Amino acid sequence: MIQSRRFTQYGNCKVFTDFKAKRFYPADYSKGWIARSYLYMSETYHIRLSNQEKKLMESWSKKYPASEKEKVFREFVTKQNLPKITNTKTLNQTKQ
Repeated sequence: MIQSRRFTQYGNCKVFTDFKAKRFYPADYSKGWIARSYLYMSETYHIRLSNQEKKLMESWSKKYPASEKEKVFREFVTKQNLPKITNTKTLNQTKQ
């Protein structure tokens, strides 16, 4: 892992991009939401995650619980009763 990351601003997001290593590092405050979204997409749409990616997403999901903003959003999406929004376990998980 890179020791001295210099986060830059892309729009409203503070992120670190290592173009040489082709790596993107999101800010801590968004890691949980990203992780739960990836896990949802993987389970619902059968998008493959490597074992390493899946472990990282599960770790982020536990380490960075859902904010109130995310909980409101996820509740809204779940209530829309869309055909593919069936995996509410992953969609609404915060900590296991």
